[in-house]
Amino acid sequence: MDLGYLDIRFSKARTFQISQGNWEELRNQLKQTVYDGGTDYSQVKSGVLHGANYLFFSDGLSTFGQGKIVLDQPTYCITSSTSSDYANLKQIAQTHYGKMVNLTNTTITQAYNALNSIDLLFLGVKEQYAFTEIYPEKGSPVQSYFSVSGLGKDSGAKEITLLVGDGARIIKEIKVPLKPDNGEIDLQQIWAQKKINALDIQYDDHRDEIEAIGKQFGIVTRNTSLIVLENVEDYIRYAITPPAELLPEFNRLIKEERIEKEERVADLLTQAQNITEQLQSWWNTDFQQKTKYPQRDRSGRSTDTAIAQDAPTVNIAVPQCHPVPLQVQCPHRRPWNTDQQKGLVTSACMRQPIQELPTQHPAKWY
Repeated sequence: MDLGYLDIRFSKARTFQISQGNWEELRNQLKQTVYDGGTDYSQVKSGVLHGANYLFFSDGLSTFGQGKIVLDQPTYCITSSTSSDYANLKQIAQTHYGKMVNLTNTTITQAYNALNSIDLLFLGVKEQYAFTEIYPEKGSPVQSYFSVSGLGKDSGAKEITLLVGDGARIIKEIKVPLKPDNGEIDLQQIWAQKKINALDIQYDDHRDEIEAIGKQFGIVTRNTSLIVLENVEDYIRYAITPPAELLPEFNRLIKEERIEKEERVADLLTQAQNITEQLQSWWNTDFQQKTKYPQRDRSGRSTDTAIAQDAPTVNIAVPQCHPVPLQVQCPHRRPWNTDQQKGLVTSACMRQPIQELPTQHPAKWY
C-alpha cells in the first residue's frame, strides 16, 4: 500500500506491506502524522501513487485552489469530521466511480461493507453523437429502479444504449428502444429535475443556473418556492413566463414596459448632458475681480479699514475759504468721484492744486 500526504503539495510518503491484515506499521505512521491544515486539491494527480483503488481521507475542504482532484482509478472518499464538505466529497467519489463514506452517521461495520461491495454504476451512453445532457451523471449507482433522460441531437434515433459497469470496466450494455412522446409523461420536467439534482451537489457553484432552470420548468429549488399567480401582471412582476393563453398579453406588456424604461433612461441622459454643459460653461468662464472702492461713512472715516491703515498719509493744506471743486486722481490714474463722470470731489477747498496720490495704494478720503 502506498501512503501519500497532501498539503500544498501531493507527495508519496512510503510503501507498506500489509500481510494477513497486519497493518501495525501503517497505523503507527498515521499516528505520528502532523496535519498543518493547508490543502490544495488541484495537486492530487495520477502517477504519484500506484494502485487499483484510492482511499481519500479528507474533510473535503481545499484551502488553496479548486476543490477537485484528478485520478485514474476508482476513488473512495472517507471522512469523520462534522464540518466536512460532504457535497464535494460525494462529487469526487461519483466522478471517480467510487463511494463516499461518512463515519459520523455510519458504523464501522456499515462502512466496511460499503467499501467491500461493488455496485453497478451508470457509465454513460454508447451513442454520444446522438445525445447530450444525459442525467444522472456517470458514476451514479444503478438501483432497482433506474431512469435516464437527456437531449436528443438526432431526431431519427431509434434506440439508446446504456453502459453499466463497476467503474473499472463496462460489464453490460442495455439497449432501450425510443418511442415518440405522446404527452403522457412530462419528459421536460423529468430531465430538468435530474439536471438540478446533479447541479445541486455543488450548489454554490451552480446557484444561478439552478434558479433559472427551476423558474423555467416550475420546479421548487433551494432558492425558489411555489407562488400563486392570478393575472398576467403577476407573471410580469416576478419575471415568470406564463402559459400559452396569457403569452400574447404578457409580451405586449413587456414591450410597453421596455419602451417606457428606455424613454426614462433617455430623459436621464439628457438631463445629465445639460448639467454637464452648464458645469463646463461655468468652468470655462473667466471671472474678473471687480474693483472695490472705499466708502465714506458719517464719521468721515473709510469703511475699508484695511486700505485706510496701509495707505500712506498725504498732507494737504486747507485754508478757510469757499468750497471749490478739486480734481483727484485714483491709484490707477483714472478719475473717480461721486459724479462718476469728471472725477470731481467737493470736500474741501484750497488755493493750490492737490498732490497726486501714490499709484500703488488706493485713494483715501480726506
